Amino acid sequence: LCMCYEFHYCSVLELNSSHPVLCAKIKMASTGNPLHDAKGHMIGLIRTAYDKEKSNEERSRNLQSEIDELEKERLILEKECSELEIRKNELEKKSSASSEARKMYGDVTSGDITHQDVVLSYQNHFTAAHRNLPKILDVPTKEAKFEAWTEASEIVE
Repeated sequence: LCMCYEFHYCSVLELNSSHPVLCAKIKMASTGNPLHDAKGHMIGLIRTAYDKEKSNEERSRNLQSEIDELEKERLILEKECSELEIRKNELEKKSSASSEARKMYGDVTSGDITHQDVVLSYQNHFTAAHRNLPKILDVPTKEAKFEAWTEASEIVE
C-alpha cells in the first residue's frame, strides 16, 4: 500500500477559487482510505481558518469605525460643554448681586463677587476723591480749587 501526499502553496484554493489562502493538494490512490478523510479534514480546517481570518478582519474594521464614531461624538460633546460653560458664566454675570450693584451706580463690569465688594470699591473711590481731584485738575490757587469742587458737587447732585 503506497500512498503519496504533497502540499503546494498557491494563491487560490483549487476547490473554491474565492478563497486566496494556502492551497492543499493531496494525491491519493483511492477515496475510502484515511488519507481521503485527512484531505477532507484539512480542507475544512483551511476553510475554517480563512473564514475566521475574514471575520476577524471584518470585526476589526467594524470596531475601528465604531471607535471613529465615538471619537467624533466625544469631540462634539466637548465643544457643546465648552459652549455651555461660556453661556453659564455669562448668565452668572448677569444674575449676580454685583451686577445689580453696578447697575445702581451706572457701571457694569465682570469680576466682582458680591454687592458688598462693589459698594466698598465705590466708597473707597469717594473717600479718596477729595485728595485726588485737585491733583488731577492741577489747579494753582485756592479759588480754582473751590470752583473745581463746586463743579464736582453739581455733577454729583
